[in-house]
Amino acid sequence: LYLMTVVPEFQASISQFFPEGYEHKILEQADQALKELAEKVIPPGLSIKRIVVQGPIYHEIIEAAERIGADLIVMAHHSKRIPDEQGRLGGNVEQVIVRAGCPVLSVNK
Repeated sequence: LYLMTVVPEFQASISQFFPEGYEHKILEQADQALKELAEKVIPPGLSIKRIVVQGPIYHEIIEAAERIGADLIVMAHHSKRIPDEQGRLGGNVEQVIVRAGCPVLSVNK
């Protein structure tokens, strides 16, 4: 089982306003959050690997799924908060569904 999170890239125009090393610190915090989530929700004894990357979200998910040979991608979405007339899953979920080389399961968070 792989758990993955993607930290969006900072645009060059705003990255100059963050302290040096900030991106590395964010990646470390994301990895720690994944570790804590795994300890909370994954049964003991189940082998897991964490993947923390930075970049365009849907692209990084698809690339990682291809690299590890994923059989299934499971993504959370937040459509409970979106009015019915808008009815979209979100750009990243939609892009992964359309582009992934394996089935994608999208669940409401």
